[in-house]
Amino acid sequence: MDCRLVLLLLTAFYGAIVGQRTDDLHRLYTNLTTNYNKDVRPFVNLQEPTIVNVSFMLLSIKEYEEKSGLLAVVGIFTFLWQDVNMRWDRNAFGGIPSILVPQDKLWLPQIINGKPYEEIEPLGHDALNVRIFEYGTMLWMPGNVYRTKCAADVTYFPFDLHECEYIFSPWMYATNEVYLISTYEEMEIYSFTPSSLWELKSTEVYVEDDAFDAQLLMLKIKFKRLPIFHIVNILVPISVMGILNVLVFLLPADSGERVGFSITVLLAMSVFLTIISDILPNTSQPSIPRMSYLLVADLVISSLITICTILVLRLHHKSDDDDVPRWLWCLSCKKCCSENERKRKPVVDDSDTFSNIYNDGMIQRPVHYTSTIQENRNFYYGGVKSFGNIRRPRHYHENREQPYKHESNTSRSDNTSAAYLADENNKRDQLNSSSSDKPHVVKWKEIGDFFDGFFFIVFLLLNIGKILASVLLFTGDT
Repeated sequence: MDCRLVLLLLTAFYGAIVGQRTDDLHRLYTNLTTNYNKDVRPFVNLQEPTIVNVSFMLLSIKEYEEKSGLLAVVGIFTFLWQDVNMRWDRNAFGGIPSILVPQDKLWLPQIINGKPYEEIEPLGHDALNVRIFEYGTMLWMPGNVYRTKCAADVTYFPFDLHECEYIFSPWMYATNEVYLISTYEEMEIYSFTPSSLWELKSTEVYVEDDAFDAQLLMLKIKFKRLPIFHIVNILVPISVMGILNVLVFLLPADSGERVGFSITVLLAMSVFLTIISDILPNTSQPSIPRMSYLLVADLVISSLITICTILVLRLHHKSDDDDVPRWLWCLSCKKCCSENERKRKPVVDDSDTFSNIYNDGMIQRPVHYTSTIQENRNFYYGGVKSFGNIRRPRHYHENREQPYKHESNTSRSDNTSAAYLADENNKRDQLNSSSSDKPHVVKWKEIGDFFDGFFFIVFLLLNIGKILASVLLFTGDT
């Protein structure tokens, strides 16, 4: 029973407190809005302007369309000013420190977007409230998706850097009536949500005067594209296809796949050119993307490779009955190679007039060593002594009684050597005549092979130079 009584007393006491605070809030609201003229700016001295402090909190970059130039960001403005008509004594109204009042019942600085994408509209809407503090401080925080027109500079796509600006201004107020002061030099980004497409680089907030005695609130934002997606899906495939296209000169000419391979790569380049043209804006100001120059260069190189492939195949399949022109010999260096090959062929030296007969074979002496038939015969008889006398063999006296037998053997040996020497001379003459009278004949397939290697090296170096030049073009000024 006692517990029930305590609960009833507490309920009655709480209801009295709530009713009292509700009544104080109602009285405070009525007191502030009665006889208040929202069309007259608040001031203490009419000669002094109403000072409005402003800041901007960037929440996210919603979208940026390069073709249309639409930039949409999500953010919240913060406006602070003093209104002498909105002051009260906290103790007289139940200790209430602040109150919310709909913005359509109060004076507002009437800030508009001076550089809109579609329509010119003031900030805020009727559903927003303004928080009023007991000393007359007004806090207004209109938040929305703010759109503006910003021309895209896609010169260095996909490494492009964009700088856009918003222009806000008090509508029809002069500087001696409403004076804007930027609270911070940059946007507040502690609640910023990073974008998956754009990287925020820097922000700036400042106020400047225009030529019509008014103020402009400038919001500048600088952001850069995240290029990894376009590098993987555009730049890398283009570079790989450019290298693959050069490999067509390594395919065998008889395979029948050269022209088809070249045309396939050429069509792939055309598809990439179409994809990039759909992404980029259709404008020539300030300049067209350098990516377009790169794609056009790839398209031209691929077309040249296709043309060169057809010409080389025509050389490969040309009949050998047709003579190769002299200028092609000189151009392909085949004539020089044939002359060098002829010079490298062995020619019999005329100084070798005789070769030593040893056992049943021939021992070839060095080129500087020469011998005559008489010297070999003296060697056969025992050689020459150091003092010039001829040394006789031991069986010399035995054969002395049969001189004719010895002379017949010697004559037979001389006849054999002379016959062999005549045969060697005939072979030497045939070899020299074949090397001098029958030069190497250049065929059309050899000309085609030369141009295959030549075009492979030329276009390979051209593609490598193009890749290096594209890196310098994309990253040189960014």
